[in-house]
Amino acid sequence: MKSKCLAILLTAISVVAVAQTSVEKIDAFMSVPPEKAAERAFAAGDKKFILVPNCDDFLGGYPIDASNSKAPIDFSQAKKPAPSCEQLMGKANYDAILRLRPYANSYNQRMYQLLYPKGHAKQN
Repeated sequence: MKSKCLAILLTAISVVAVAQTSVEKIDAFMSVPPEKAAERAFAAGDKKFILVPNCDDFLGGYPIDASNSKAPIDFSQAKKPAPSCEQLMGKANYDAILRLRPYANSYNQRMYQLLYPKGHAKQN
């Protein structure tokens, strides 16, 4: 019994440690303003965009145009057979991802401007 409890405790500690490390990496990554970070990366030859994990709760099959109908749905009453994004990632990681979204948006816009100063020509 003691060894099983110890194993559970060690697993929980390792999950928290990984979450903390991920949050620290994201916070360190965002320590430079996004536009400046994009300019530095571009100058160093790094022309990669930032990809942010996307985990949102999704109500599949519900018609988008019905959202303005006379029969709106109460999303809080939806069945939830799977854990939420926050539960899957842990609160700290989920919050860090949410903070990363606007940062990535600004970074990627600046990188796009640097890559395509006159805009991107449409492909035929």
